[in-house]
Amino acid sequence: VEISTHGVMINNQMMYFKDIAGFWMHRNMFGVRKLIFKTNRNFTPIISVPLPDDLRARDLQEFLIEFIPEIELQEPFTDLLLERIGF
Repeated sequence: VEISTHGVMINNQMMYFKDIAGFWMHRNMFGVRKLIFKTNRNFTPIISVPLPDDLRARDLQEFLIEFIPEIELQEPFTDLLLERIGF
């Protein structure tokens, strides 16, 4: 995952900020810090990515809020399920 002033790149696929409706950061029920995006995509409208432990969440939040709004989002159930079974 790479985040720049242009947008967010996940697995070599760029999501431009104009295509992201908002973001939210939280710690899920398994204790994993997650960054969640709401996109304008039909197939995957909600995308969640784990945050590394050495990343200061506040710094990331301050950066992202310059480009997209912070809105409360829920991590998709399928992501939680896959995480629970070890994927």
